[in-house]
Amino acid sequence: MTTKTGHWLALGIDPGEVVDWNHQARDGLIDRCLDQVHRVGGLCVAAHPHAPCPSGDFMFPYRGLDAVEVWNGPWASDLP
Repeated sequence: MTTKTGHWLALGIDPGEVVDWNHQARDGLIDRCLDQVHRVGGLCVAAHPHAPCPSGDFMFPYRGLDAVEVWNGPWASDLP
């Protein structure tokens, strides 16, 4: 999910399953989206919550997420 207040992954959902990506931290809709993924046995992962890119700052609460991507933080595209 690429949202205006962070990115998160919906893993293990069926092909064609649609999860609404048009939500933000302040509207409280993420819980409904996380529940939708969990109902089909999927996992929800906070993706690069400290990435130095537009919408890279993860502003959602971590409650309800199953994992956090560990590779995140400052980096530059010119570094190996």
